[in-house]
Amino acid sequence: MAYTLAHRLSHLYGAIAVCDPKLAKPGKKVYIVCTSHNPDYEIGELIFTNESYSQSQPATVKLAFCGTAAAKPMLMNGLEAAIKSIAGAPYPKVYSAGPALPAKLARDLKTTKEAINFIDVTGGEREAQILMPAATHVVIVAEENEEEVAIVNLCQSLSLPIVAIVRCDSKARSDRIETQDDRFIQGVMHRRQPDEMVSSSPVVEALASLIVNLVWKA
Repeated sequence: MAYTLAHRLSHLYGAIAVCDPKLAKPGKKVYIVCTSHNPDYEIGELIFTNESYSQSQPATVKLAFCGTAAAKPMLMNGLEAAIKSIAGAPYPKVYSAGPALPAKLARDLKTTKEAINFIDVTGGEREAQILMPAATHVVIVAEENEEEVAIVNLCQSLSLPIVAIVRCDSKARSDRIETQDDRFIQGVMHRRQPDEMVSSSPVVEALASLIVNLVWKA
């Protein structure tokens, strides 16, 4: 789709530039010239504009996604897409070491300079104990209440704020938000078909906005 649009538009305009959030500076959006018939613009040239999602320096947010719900990877993928659709938002970086390499991943997370980091805590209690101290916030994705309670207790012991609790309900017919403020979201996600969009879920959209606000301290 992107190539088709670029091809069509290139005949209508002298130059086309695409915004790249990874190159954004405080107070500036950055566009890359990708096609040009205008001698004033060269392909690959950077265009800086005085527009931004926020004027502040981005914080580093490290979100540990905890729980064994099968919908957790789908939620993370949907969030990644939803965040990328927000103008000026940094691209999320996803970490998933599995149970074999949690210590190395924890070391990498301590030095990361990425603004948004997703940590897929896929192993058991041992992996969680190693990885979660490297996180700044937690998202719980659970099907069973007992699992949710155990993760909440672990977060309290580590003084880690929980920004979202997402319950996966196979009997639900649609997604819904149950509780929401500027620091916390609680919602329900229904069982999806393989081709069903996740990024447009009200739960995903609200959580994506909350995460970006954490980064920019909006």
